[in-house]
Amino acid sequence: YEFDIEGASPMYRNIKEDIEGHRHPYGGGFVADTASVDDTVYVGQDAMVLGNSVVTDRAVISGHAVVCNARVSDTARINDYACVYGFWWAQPTISENAKVGENAVVTAGASVSGNARIMGNAYLLDNYSVTDDATVKGTAYCYGDGVASEQAILDGEFYNECSVSHGAAFGWMESEEYNENLPYTEGLYAGYEFDHESNVFAYDT
Repeated sequence: YEFDIEGASPMYRNIKEDIEGHRHPYGGGFVADTASVDDTVYVGQDAMVLGNSVVTDRAVISGHAVVCNARVSDTARINDYACVYGFWWAQPTISENAKVGENAVVTAGASVSGNARIMGNAYLLDNYSVTDDATVKGTAYCYGDGVASEQAILDGEFYNECSVSHGAAFGWMESEEYNENLPYTEGLYAGYEFDHESNVFAYDT
């Protein structure tokens, strides 16, 4: 559908308005005076580190990413339009070689570590943990105390609190047993076959 709106203009809110801060020496991004950011951290021109965040080592905050009340360390990367934010009672942790990008959100006490990737419109909250070589993408919604580890790929409209260690998991509220029996090929992230002609999409195995 298409529609026109007349007599109105987009609402814009500057989230760093009324926040005292400074430009980070490495990258020029905005850092609130309440946050602690090492000089070795890269904060891109349009990125922001707010609240009581602690960002250390050689972490990278770039694009239009926002980090607020979170802990980011090692060589972790937060980029694109990703948002990592916590509260006074729970702070998310992004560490090691983890990447959070595109439009992903990591909040509350969730953690991302190892070589894990959070991308697309994925949403992590509560104490959900993603580690090893796991990938969370699509519109996956991960909550509770679950763990995505090893070679798990959570995609599509995955909506669950269970733990997954391998295979590509989709859908709502599948059981632990179902996810434990997902087929997978060691080390395979994507698999397409071209035996059938298609002008619309690639057949995904």
